[in-house]
Amino acid sequence: MSETQSKSEKAVRAYFGQSGFGRFLDELRGKFEASGAGPRGYVELYRPTEDEFEALDGFYEIYTPDRSRPVYRYSIRRFEQLMRANRFQMSISELLRILYGPEVRTRGQRRAASAESWEAMIREVRETLRAFGVPVLCEEARETGEAGEMERELLYYRGRIEEWVGGMREETSPGVGILRKLFASGPEEAREGLTTAVRALLVLNEAQARSGLQSEHESIRLPVLSAQATGDAHALDWKHPPGRLFWWGLVACFHSREAESFVSSDIHMEAEEDSLGKEHGEPSLSQAQLIREGYRRGGVADDDLSSQVMFFAPGWDLHWEERVLTLRQVERLAGATVGTLRCSAVYAVENPSVFAILTDSAVKRYMQNRTRIQTQAQAKEPMPLLVCVNGQPSVAVVKLLKLVLGNLAQDGPQLWYSGDLDVKGLEIARGLQQCFPQRYRSWRMDSGHYIRYSHLGIPLTDAERLRLETADMPWESKLGNIIATKGFKLHQELWVNELEREWLGAFSQKK
Repeated sequence: MSETQSKSEKAVRAYFGQSGFGRFLDELRGKFEASGAGPRGYVELYRPTEDEFEALDGFYEIYTPDRSRPVYRYSIRRFEQLMRANRFQMSISELLRILYGPEVRTRGQRRAASAESWEAMIREVRETLRAFGVPVLCEEARETGEAGEMERELLYYRGRIEEWVGGMREETSPGVGILRKLFASGPEEAREGLTTAVRALLVLNEAQARSGLQSEHESIRLPVLSAQATGDAHALDWKHPPGRLFWWGLVACFHSREAESFVSSDIHMEAEEDSLGKEHGEPSLSQAQLIREGYRRGGVADDDLSSQVMFFAPGWDLHWEERVLTLRQVERLAGATVGTLRCSAVYAVENPSVFAILTDSAVKRYMQNRTRIQTQAQAKEPMPLLVCVNGQPSVAVVKLLKLVLGNLAQDGPQLWYSGDLDVKGLEIARGLQQCFPQRYRSWRMDSGHYIRYSHLGIPLTDAERLRLETADMPWESKLGNIIATKGFKLHQELWVNELEREWLGAFSQKK
Protein backbone atom coordinates (compact mmCIF):
# COMPACT_ATOMS: atom_id res chain seq x y z
CA MET A 1 0.00 0.00 0.00
CA SER A 2 1.35 3.42 -0.96
CA GLU A 3 1.74 6.28 1.50
CA THR A 4 -1.02 8.21 -0.29
CA GLN A 5 -3.44 5.26 0.02
CA SER A 6 -2.54 4.85 3.68
CA LYS A 7 -3.27 8.54 4.42
CA SER A 8 -6.54 8.33 2.47
CA GLU A 9 -7.72 5.31 4.43
CA LYS A 10 -6.80 6.98 7.72
CA ALA A 11 -8.85 10.00 6.68
CA VAL A 12 -11.83 7.77 5.83
CA ARG A 13 -11.67 6.00 9.19
CA ALA A 14 -11.36 9.29 11.03
CA TYR A 15 -14.28 10.91 9.23
CA PHE A 16 -16.68 7.97 9.40
CA GLY A 17 -15.53 7.12 12.90
CA GLN A 18 -17.69 9.96 14.22
CA SER A 19 -20.42 8.72 16.56
CA GLY A 20 -23.14 10.00 14.27
CA PHE A 21 -22.22 7.54 11.51
CA GLY A 22 -22.15 4.28 13.51
CA ARG A 23 -25.77 3.16 13.18
CA PHE A 24 -26.07 4.45 9.61
CA LEU A 25 -22.99 2.53 8.43
CA ASP A 26 -24.18 -0.71 10.03
CA GLU A 27 -27.51 -0.37 8.22
CA LEU A 28 -25.72 0.58 4.98
CA ARG A 29 -23.56 -2.53 5.21
CA GLY A 30 -26.63 -4.75 5.71
CA LYS A 31 -28.39 -3.20 2.72
CA PHE A 32 -25.28 -3.46 0.57
CA GLU A 33 -24.70 -7.14 1.39
CA ALA A 34 -28.37 -7.96 0.66
CA SER A 35 -28.30 -6.16 -2.68
CA GLY A 36 -28.16 -8.18 -5.86
CA ALA A 37 -27.53 -5.24 -8.21
CA GLY A 38 -25.35 -2.58 -6.62
CA PRO A 39 -26.20 0.48 -4.49
CA ARG A 40 -29.92 1.17 -4.39
CA GLY A 41 -32.72 1.61 -1.90
CA TYR A 42 -32.63 3.53 1.36
CA VAL A 43 -31.13 3.38 4.82
CA GLU A 44 -33.88 4.00 7.37
CA LEU A 45 -33.04 5.28 10.83
CA TYR A 46 -35.54 5.19 13.66
CA ARG A 47 -35.50 8.41 15.70
CA PRO A 48 -31.99 9.65 14.84
CA THR A 49 -30.01 11.40 17.57
CA GLU A 50 -28.71 14.95 17.26
CA ASP A 51 -25.24 13.57 16.49
CA GLU A 52 -26.70 11.44 13.68
CA PHE A 53 -28.64 14.38 12.21
CA GLU A 54 -25.52 16.54 12.30
CA ALA A 55 -23.27 13.88 10.69
CA LEU A 56 -25.73 12.84 7.96
CA ASP A 57 -26.94 16.35 7.14
CA GLY A 58 -23.31 17.32 6.75
CA PHE A 59 -22.49 14.45 4.44
CA TYR A 60 -25.66 14.71 2.34
CA GLU A 61 -25.33 18.52 2.23
CA ILE A 62 -28.87 19.03 3.49
CA TYR A 63 -30.59 20.51 6.50
CA THR A 64 -33.36 18.71 8.37
CA PRO A 65 -35.48 21.31 10.20
CA ASP A 66 -38.22 18.88 11.29
CA ARG A 67 -36.65 16.33 13.55
CA SER A 68 -39.85 15.00 15.16
CA ARG A 69 -40.73 12.19 12.71
CA PRO A 70 -40.06 8.61 13.87
CA VAL A 71 -38.25 7.43 10.71
CA TYR A 72 -35.87 9.14 8.29
CA ARG A 73 -34.72 7.75 4.95
CA TYR A 74 -31.36 8.29 3.28
CA SER A 75 -30.77 7.35 -0.38
CA ILE A 76 -28.00 4.79 -0.90
CA ARG A 77 -27.57 5.79 -4.57
CA ARG A 78 -27.09 9.41 -3.50
CA PHE A 79 -24.56 8.30 -0.87
CA GLU A 80 -22.59 6.51 -3.63
CA GLN A 81 -22.65 9.61 -5.88
CA LEU A 82 -21.42 11.87 -3.09
CA MET A 83 -18.66 9.41 -2.12
CA ARG A 84 -17.33 9.44 -5.69
CA ALA A 85 -17.58 13.22 -5.97
CA ASN A 86 -16.15 14.27 -2.61
CA ARG A 87 -12.56 14.26 -1.44
CA PHE A 88 -12.57 10.50 -0.78
CA GLN A 89 -13.48 9.58 -4.39
CA MET A 90 -14.42 5.99 -3.74
CA SER A 91 -17.36 3.59 -4.00
CA ILE A 92 -19.45 2.20 -1.19
CA SER A 93 -17.71 -1.12 -1.75
CA GLU A 94 -14.29 0.48 -1.20
CA LEU A 95 -15.56 2.36 1.86
CA LEU A 96 -16.92 -0.80 3.48
CA ARG A 97 -13.70 -2.64 2.69
CA ILE A 98 -11.71 -0.03 4.61
CA LEU A 99 -14.12 0.04 7.54
CA TYR A 100 -15.11 -3.66 7.79
CA GLY A 101 -12.61 -5.67 5.76
CA PRO A 102 -12.60 -7.32 2.31
CA GLU A 103 -15.38 -9.80 3.14
CA VAL A 104 -18.14 -7.22 2.59
CA ARG A 105 -19.75 -7.93 -0.81
CA THR A 106 -23.19 -7.66 -2.36
CA ARG A 107 -25.32 -10.73 -2.82
CA GLY A 108 -24.66 -10.50 -6.53
CA GLN A 109 -20.91 -10.31 -5.97
CA ARG A 110 -21.03 -13.27 -3.60
CA ARG A 111 -23.07 -15.26 -6.11
CA ALA A 112 -20.62 -14.46 -8.90
CA ALA A 113 -17.64 -15.35 -6.70
CA SER A 114 -19.31 -18.59 -5.66
CA ALA A 115 -20.03 -19.53 -9.27
CA GLU A 116 -16.43 -18.79 -10.23
CA SER A 117 -15.16 -20.88 -7.31
CA TRP A 118 -17.53 -23.73 -8.26
CA GLU A 119 -16.31 -23.77 -11.84
CA ALA A 120 -12.67 -23.59 -10.72
CA MET A 121 -13.23 -26.60 -8.45
CA ILE A 122 -14.81 -28.67 -11.24
CA ARG A 123 -12.05 -27.62 -13.63
CA GLU A 124 -9.36 -28.65 -11.16
CA VAL A 125 -10.92 -32.09 -10.58
CA ARG A 126 -11.25 -32.65 -14.34
CA GLU A 127 -7.60 -31.78 -14.81
CA THR A 128 -6.71 -34.24 -12.04
CA LEU A 129 -8.80 -36.87 -13.81
CA ARG A 130 -6.98 -36.33 -17.12
CA ALA A 131 -3.61 -36.50 -15.37
CA PHE A 132 -4.23 -40.12 -14.38
CA GLY A 133 -3.93 -41.35 -17.97
CA VAL A 134 -4.24 -45.02 -18.94
CA PRO A 135 -1.92 -47.29 -16.92
CA VAL A 136 0.51 -49.78 -18.42
CA LEU A 137 -1.35 -53.06 -18.62
CA CYS A 138 0.12 -56.33 -17.48
CA GLU A 139 2.34 -58.51 -19.65
CA GLU A 140 -0.32 -61.18 -19.97
CA ALA A 141 -2.72 -58.73 -21.60
CA ARG A 142 -0.13 -57.61 -24.13
CA GLU A 143 0.94 -61.18 -24.93
CA THR A 144 -2.62 -62.37 -25.52
CA GLY A 145 -3.48 -59.35 -27.63
CA GLU A 146 -6.17 -58.23 -25.21
CA ALA A 147 -4.38 -55.02 -24.22
CA GLY A 148 -6.05 -53.00 -26.98
CA GLU A 149 -9.53 -54.06 -25.91
CA MET A 150 -8.74 -53.34 -22.26
CA GLU A 151 -7.40 -49.90 -23.09
CA ARG A 152 -10.56 -49.13 -25.05
CA GLU A 153 -12.64 -50.19 -22.08
CA LEU A 154 -10.55 -48.06 -19.74
CA LEU A 155 -10.86 -45.04 -22.00
CA TYR A 156 -14.61 -45.55 -22.44
CA TYR A 157 -15.30 -45.53 -18.72
CA ARG A 158 -12.85 -42.72 -18.11
CA GLY A 159 -14.89 -40.74 -20.61
CA ARG A 160 -18.03 -41.59 -18.65
CA ILE A 161 -16.37 -40.45 -15.42
CA GLU A 162 -15.27 -37.19 -17.05
CA GLU A 163 -18.83 -36.61 -18.32
CA TRP A 164 -20.16 -37.15 -14.81
CA VAL A 165 -17.69 -34.65 -13.33
CA GLY A 166 -18.37 -32.18 -16.16
CA GLY A 167 -22.09 -32.43 -15.52
CA MET A 168 -21.49 -31.12 -12.01
CA ARG A 169 -20.69 -27.73 -13.55
CA GLU A 170 -24.22 -27.37 -14.95
CA GLU A 171 -25.58 -29.29 -11.94
CA THR A 172 -27.09 -32.00 -14.14
CA SER A 173 -25.10 -34.97 -12.80
CA PRO A 174 -26.58 -37.21 -10.10
CA GLY A 175 -25.01 -36.51 -6.73
CA VAL A 176 -24.72 -32.77 -7.30
CA GLY A 177 -26.90 -32.07 -4.25
CA ILE A 178 -24.32 -33.77 -2.02
CA LEU A 179 -21.50 -31.83 -3.67
CA ARG A 180 -23.40 -28.56 -3.20
CA LYS A 181 -23.76 -29.23 0.52
CA LEU A 182 -20.03 -29.93 0.75
CA PHE A 183 -19.33 -26.75 -1.20
CA ALA A 184 -21.40 -24.74 1.25
CA SER A 185 -19.03 -25.94 3.99
CA GLY A 186 -16.05 -24.88 1.89
CA PRO A 187 -14.80 -25.20 -1.70
CA GLU A 188 -11.73 -27.12 -0.56
CA GLU A 189 -13.86 -29.70 1.26
CA ALA A 190 -16.00 -30.13 -1.87
CA ARG A 191 -12.92 -30.48 -4.09
CA GLU A 192 -11.44 -33.15 -1.82
CA GLY A 193 -14.75 -35.03 -1.65
CA LEU A 194 -15.22 -35.09 -5.42
CA THR A 195 -11.55 -35.97 -5.99
CA THR A 196 -11.88 -38.91 -3.56
CA ALA A 197 -14.95 -40.18 -5.42
CA VAL A 198 -13.22 -39.82 -8.79
CA ARG A 199 -10.07 -41.55 -7.59
CA ALA A 200 -12.16 -44.49 -6.36
CA LEU A 201 -13.99 -44.69 -9.71
CA LEU A 202 -10.64 -44.77 -11.52
CA VAL A 203 -9.27 -47.52 -9.28
CA LEU A 204 -12.48 -49.49 -9.86
CA ASN A 205 -12.11 -48.92 -13.60
CA GLU A 206 -8.59 -50.40 -13.59
CA ALA A 207 -9.60 -53.31 -11.36
CA GLN A 208 -12.47 -54.23 -13.66
CA ALA A 209 -10.29 -53.95 -16.76
CA ARG A 210 -7.69 -56.28 -15.24
CA SER A 211 -10.32 -58.78 -14.11
CA GLY A 212 -11.40 -58.96 -17.75
CA LEU A 213 -8.44 -61.29 -18.29
CA GLN A 214 -10.43 -63.92 -16.39
CA SER A 215 -13.53 -65.71 -17.58
CA GLU A 216 -15.73 -63.54 -15.33
CA HIS A 217 -15.40 -60.09 -13.87
CA GLU A 218 -14.71 -60.23 -10.15
CA SER A 219 -16.32 -57.71 -7.85
CA ILE A 220 -14.12 -55.71 -5.54
CA ARG A 221 -15.23 -55.20 -1.95
CA LEU A 222 -15.99 -51.64 -0.97
CA PRO A 223 -13.52 -51.39 1.98
CA VAL A 224 -10.75 -52.83 -0.22
CA LEU A 225 -11.52 -50.37 -3.00
CA SER A 226 -11.62 -47.54 -0.47
CA ALA A 227 -8.25 -48.52 1.01
CA GLN A 228 -6.63 -48.81 -2.41
CA ALA A 229 -8.00 -45.46 -3.56
CA THR A 230 -7.53 -43.39 -0.38
CA GLY A 231 -5.59 -45.43 2.19
CA ASP A 232 -8.68 -45.38 4.41
CA ALA A 233 -10.92 -48.45 4.30
CA HIS A 234 -13.90 -46.40 5.52
CA ALA A 235 -13.53 -43.26 3.39
CA LEU A 236 -16.25 -44.51 1.00
CA ASP A 237 -18.73 -45.51 3.72
CA TRP A 238 -22.22 -44.22 2.94
CA LYS A 239 -22.25 -42.00 6.03
CA HIS A 240 -19.42 -39.89 4.56
CA PRO A 241 -20.24 -37.41 1.73
CA PRO A 242 -17.38 -38.70 -0.50
CA GLY A 243 -18.86 -42.19 -0.13
CA ARG A 244 -22.26 -40.98 -1.29
CA LEU A 245 -20.64 -39.07 -4.15
CA PHE A 246 -18.82 -42.25 -5.18
CA TRP A 247 -22.09 -44.19 -5.18
CA TRP A 248 -23.73 -41.69 -7.51
CA GLY A 249 -20.66 -41.70 -9.76
CA LEU A 250 -20.77 -45.50 -9.78
CA VAL A 251 -24.44 -45.49 -10.76
CA ALA A 252 -23.93 -42.85 -13.47
CA CYS A 253 -20.74 -44.30 -14.99
CA PHE A 254 -20.63 -48.06 -14.48
CA HIS A 255 -24.18 -49.31 -14.75
CA SER A 256 -25.16 -51.13 -17.90
CA ARG A 257 -27.65 -49.66 -20.36
CA GLU A 258 -30.37 -51.87 -18.88
CA ALA A 259 -29.71 -50.23 -15.54
CA GLU A 260 -30.29 -46.68 -16.79
CA SER A 261 -33.97 -46.90 -15.85
CA PHE A 262 -32.85 -47.86 -12.35
CA VAL A 263 -30.76 -44.69 -12.19
CA SER A 264 -33.37 -42.32 -13.57
CA SER A 265 -36.26 -43.68 -11.53
CA ASP A 266 -34.42 -43.13 -8.27
CA ILE A 267 -32.46 -40.02 -9.18
CA HIS A 268 -34.13 -37.98 -6.45
CA MET A 269 -33.02 -40.27 -3.64
CA GLU A 270 -30.24 -37.86 -2.66
CA ALA A 271 -32.83 -35.15 -1.96
CA GLU A 272 -35.37 -37.46 -0.34
CA GLU A 273 -36.58 -36.17 3.03
CA ASP A 274 -38.38 -38.59 5.29
CA SER A 275 -41.19 -36.95 7.26
CA LEU A 276 -39.88 -38.68 10.36
CA GLY A 277 -36.49 -37.04 9.90
CA LYS A 278 -34.06 -39.60 8.52
CA GLU A 279 -30.39 -38.70 8.29
CA HIS A 280 -27.77 -39.70 5.74
CA GLY A 281 -25.91 -41.81 8.26
CA GLU A 282 -28.82 -44.26 8.52
CA PRO A 283 -30.62 -44.91 5.20
CA SER A 284 -34.27 -45.85 5.26
CA LEU A 285 -35.39 -49.40 4.49
CA SER A 286 -36.04 -48.68 0.79
CA GLN A 287 -32.83 -46.66 0.47
CA ALA A 288 -30.69 -49.41 1.98
CA GLN A 289 -31.87 -51.89 -0.66
CA LEU A 290 -31.38 -49.36 -3.44
CA ILE A 291 -27.86 -48.54 -2.25
CA ARG A 292 -26.86 -52.19 -2.08
CA GLU A 293 -28.25 -52.84 -5.56
CA GLY A 294 -26.35 -49.83 -6.88
CA TYR A 295 -23.04 -51.18 -5.58
CA ARG A 296 -23.64 -54.65 -6.98
CA ARG A 297 -24.69 -53.52 -10.44
CA GLY A 298 -21.56 -51.39 -10.58
CA GLY A 299 -19.27 -54.30 -9.74
CA VAL A 300 -18.64 -53.41 -6.10
CA ALA A 301 -19.19 -56.14 -3.51
CA ASP A 302 -20.95 -54.76 -0.49
CA ASP A 303 -20.77 -55.99 3.09
CA ASP A 304 -22.79 -59.21 3.11
CA LEU A 305 -21.47 -60.46 6.46
CA SER A 306 -22.28 -57.71 8.96
CA SER A 307 -25.82 -57.50 7.59
CA GLN A 308 -27.55 -60.20 9.63
CA VAL A 309 -30.98 -61.44 10.61
CA MET A 310 -31.98 -63.07 13.90
CA PHE A 311 -35.06 -65.27 13.74
CA PHE A 312 -36.83 -68.18 15.37
CA ALA A 313 -38.27 -70.80 13.02
CA PRO A 314 -39.86 -73.43 15.25
CA GLY A 315 -39.57 -76.89 13.79
CA TRP A 316 -37.21 -75.96 10.93
CA ASP A 317 -35.05 -79.08 10.60
CA LEU A 318 -36.60 -80.10 13.93
CA HIS A 319 -34.64 -77.39 15.78
CA TRP A 320 -36.25 -75.15 18.38
CA GLU A 321 -33.79 -72.33 18.88
CA GLU A 322 -33.02 -68.90 17.54
CA ARG A 323 -30.76 -68.59 14.51
CA VAL A 324 -28.58 -65.82 13.09
CA LEU A 325 -27.84 -65.75 9.35
CA THR A 326 -25.68 -63.32 7.45
CA LEU A 327 -26.95 -61.77 4.24
CA ARG A 328 -24.66 -64.12 2.32
CA GLN A 329 -26.28 -67.15 3.99
CA VAL A 330 -29.79 -65.81 3.37
CA GLU A 331 -29.02 -65.31 -0.32
CA ARG A 332 -27.72 -68.88 -0.54
CA LEU A 333 -30.96 -70.38 0.73
CA ALA A 334 -32.15 -72.59 -2.14
CA GLY A 335 -35.76 -73.09 -3.10
CA ALA A 336 -35.96 -76.45 -1.37
CA THR A 337 -34.58 -74.98 1.84
CA VAL A 338 -36.99 -72.08 1.77
CA GLY A 339 -39.79 -74.56 1.28
CA THR A 340 -39.07 -76.04 4.69
CA LEU A 341 -39.46 -72.54 6.15
CA ARG A 342 -43.15 -72.41 5.24
CA CYS A 343 -45.01 -70.56 7.96
CA SER A 344 -48.57 -69.74 8.95
CA ALA A 345 -47.67 -66.14 9.78
CA VAL A 346 -44.61 -63.99 10.35
CA TYR A 347 -44.29 -62.03 13.58
CA ALA A 348 -41.62 -59.33 13.78
CA VAL A 349 -40.55 -57.31 16.81
CA GLU A 350 -38.22 -54.37 17.11
CA ASN A 351 -36.26 -55.21 20.26
CA PRO A 352 -34.06 -58.23 21.09
CA SER A 353 -35.41 -58.36 24.66
CA VAL A 354 -38.95 -58.93 23.39
CA PHE A 355 -37.68 -61.43 20.81
CA ALA A 356 -35.95 -63.40 23.60
CA ILE A 357 -39.08 -63.51 25.77
CA LEU A 358 -41.25 -64.71 22.88
CA THR A 359 -38.68 -67.30 21.81
CA ASP A 360 -38.28 -68.64 25.36
CA SER A 361 -42.03 -68.93 25.81
CA ALA A 362 -42.37 -70.92 22.57
CA VAL A 363 -39.54 -73.27 23.57
CA LYS A 364 -41.12 -73.75 26.99
CA ARG A 365 -44.46 -74.60 25.37
CA TYR A 366 -42.66 -77.07 23.09
CA MET A 367 -40.96 -78.79 26.04
CA GLN A 368 -44.31 -79.17 27.77
CA ASN A 369 -46.08 -80.53 24.68
CA ARG A 370 -43.14 -82.08 22.87
CA THR A 371 -44.89 -85.10 21.37
CA ARG A 372 -47.82 -83.21 19.85
CA ILE A 373 -45.78 -80.30 18.52
CA GLN A 374 -42.98 -82.55 17.25
CA THR A 375 -45.55 -84.52 15.27
CA GLN A 376 -46.83 -81.25 13.84
CA ALA A 377 -43.30 -80.21 12.83
CA GLN A 378 -42.52 -83.60 11.28
CA ALA A 379 -45.75 -83.35 9.30
CA LYS A 380 -44.44 -80.02 7.97
CA GLU A 381 -47.54 -78.18 9.11
CA PRO A 382 -46.92 -74.40 8.88
CA MET A 383 -46.09 -72.72 12.17
CA PRO A 384 -45.51 -69.05 12.96
CA LEU A 385 -42.08 -67.53 12.37
CA LEU A 386 -40.55 -64.86 14.64
CA VAL A 387 -38.06 -62.25 13.37
CA CYS A 388 -36.16 -59.59 15.32
CA VAL A 389 -35.58 -56.49 13.15
CA ASN A 390 -33.28 -55.06 15.86
CA GLY A 391 -33.73 -51.42 14.88
CA GLN A 392 -33.86 -50.32 11.26
CA PRO A 393 -34.19 -53.62 9.37
CA SER A 394 -31.01 -54.79 7.69
CA VAL A 395 -31.04 -55.99 4.10
CA ALA A 396 -30.64 -59.52 5.48
CA VAL A 397 -33.90 -59.10 7.42
CA VAL A 398 -35.74 -57.87 4.32
CA LYS A 399 -34.30 -60.62 2.12
CA LEU A 400 -35.42 -63.31 4.56
CA LEU A 401 -38.90 -61.81 4.82
CA LYS A 402 -39.21 -61.75 1.04
CA LEU A 403 -38.13 -65.39 0.82
CA VAL A 404 -40.56 -66.50 3.50
CA LEU A 405 -43.52 -64.40 2.40
CA GLY A 406 -43.07 -65.67 -1.15
CA ASN A 407 -44.96 -64.21 -4.10
CA LEU A 408 -46.45 -60.98 -2.79
CA ALA A 409 -49.07 -60.94 -5.53
CA GLN A 410 -50.68 -64.12 -4.20
CA ASP A 411 -52.34 -65.01 -0.95
CA GLY A 412 -49.89 -65.99 1.74
CA PRO A 413 -48.84 -65.48 5.35
CA GLN A 414 -49.27 -62.08 6.90
CA LEU A 415 -46.52 -60.01 8.47
CA TRP A 416 -47.39 -58.77 11.96
CA TYR A 417 -45.01 -56.08 13.22
CA SER A 418 -44.75 -54.68 16.74
CA GLY A 419 -42.32 -51.98 17.75
CA ASP A 420 -41.90 -49.04 20.06
CA LEU A 421 -44.50 -46.31 19.75
CA ASP A 422 -41.98 -43.56 19.06
CA VAL A 423 -40.32 -41.91 16.07
CA LYS A 424 -37.97 -44.81 15.32
CA GLY A 425 -40.53 -47.57 15.86
CA LEU A 426 -43.09 -45.89 13.60
CA GLU A 427 -40.48 -45.27 10.92
CA ILE A 428 -39.55 -48.97 10.95
CA ALA A 429 -43.22 -49.93 10.77
CA ARG A 430 -43.86 -47.63 7.85
CA GLY A 431 -40.82 -48.97 5.99
CA LEU A 432 -42.06 -52.55 6.38
CA GLN A 433 -45.56 -51.54 5.33
CA GLN A 434 -44.18 -49.92 2.17
CA CYS A 435 -42.06 -52.98 1.44
CA PHE A 436 -44.88 -55.50 2.05
CA PRO A 437 -48.10 -53.52 1.50
CA GLN A 438 -50.32 -56.56 0.89
CA ARG A 439 -49.05 -58.56 3.86
CA TYR A 440 -48.30 -55.96 6.51
CA ARG A 441 -50.43 -55.80 9.66
CA SER A 442 -49.71 -53.56 12.64
CA TRP A 443 -49.41 -55.49 15.90
CA ARG A 444 -50.37 -53.46 18.93
CA MET A 445 -49.37 -50.24 17.17
CA ASP A 446 -52.60 -48.22 17.25
CA SER A 447 -53.92 -45.17 19.06
CA GLY A 448 -56.19 -47.15 21.40
CA HIS A 449 -53.28 -49.24 22.59
CA TYR A 450 -51.08 -46.14 22.91
CA ILE A 451 -53.62 -44.24 25.02
CA ARG A 452 -53.99 -47.23 27.35
CA TYR A 453 -50.26 -47.15 28.20
CA SER A 454 -49.41 -43.47 27.65
CA HIS A 455 -49.23 -42.70 31.37
CA LEU A 456 -46.17 -44.98 31.58
CA GLY A 457 -44.27 -43.27 28.77
CA ILE A 458 -41.13 -41.15 28.48
CA PRO A 459 -41.51 -37.45 27.52
CA LEU A 460 -40.87 -36.64 23.88
CA THR A 461 -38.26 -34.09 22.91
CA ASP A 462 -39.40 -31.02 20.94
CA ALA A 463 -37.74 -32.43 17.81
CA GLU A 464 -39.52 -35.77 18.20
CA ARG A 465 -42.85 -34.07 18.77
CA LEU A 466 -42.41 -31.99 15.60
CA ARG A 467 -41.60 -35.07 13.51
CA LEU A 468 -44.60 -36.98 14.83
CA GLU A 469 -47.02 -34.11 14.23
CA THR A 470 -46.53 -34.40 10.47
CA ALA A 471 -46.09 -38.20 10.30
CA ASP A 472 -48.76 -40.06 8.35
CA MET A 473 -49.04 -43.76 9.19
CA PRO A 474 -50.81 -45.72 6.41
CA TRP A 475 -52.62 -48.03 8.85
CA GLU A 476 -53.78 -45.11 11.06
CA SER A 477 -53.14 -41.64 9.69
CA LYS A 478 -53.56 -39.75 12.97
CA LEU A 479 -51.40 -42.02 15.13
CA GLY A 480 -48.31 -39.81 14.97
CA ASN A 481 -50.30 -36.70 15.84
CA ILE A 482 -51.98 -38.43 18.79
CA ILE A 483 -48.58 -39.45 20.20
CA ALA A 484 -47.28 -35.90 19.68
CA THR A 485 -50.31 -34.42 21.45
CA LYS A 486 -49.99 -36.75 24.43
CA GLY A 487 -46.26 -36.06 24.49
CA PHE A 488 -44.93 -39.49 25.50
CA LYS A 489 -43.11 -42.32 23.73
CA LEU A 490 -43.64 -45.94 24.69
CA HIS A 491 -41.35 -48.99 24.56
CA GLN A 492 -42.92 -52.26 23.51
CA GLU A 493 -41.59 -54.00 26.61
CA LEU A 494 -44.55 -52.39 28.43
CA TRP A 495 -47.00 -54.78 26.75
CA VAL A 496 -44.72 -57.76 26.19
CA ASN A 497 -47.14 -60.02 28.12
CA GLU A 498 -49.87 -59.28 25.58
CA LEU A 499 -47.47 -59.94 22.70
CA GLU A 500 -46.41 -63.21 24.30
CA ARG A 501 -50.00 -64.37 24.73
CA GLU A 502 -50.90 -63.62 21.11
CA TRP A 503 -47.66 -65.15 19.80
CA LEU A 504 -48.34 -68.41 21.65
CA GLY A 505 -51.91 -68.36 20.44
CA ALA A 506 -50.65 -68.36 16.86
CA PHE A 507 -49.40 -71.94 17.33
CA SER A 508 -52.93 -73.24 17.75
CA GLN A 509 -54.53 -71.05 15.08
CA LYS A 510 -54.77 -71.82 11.43
CA LYS A 511 -53.58 -68.83 9.48
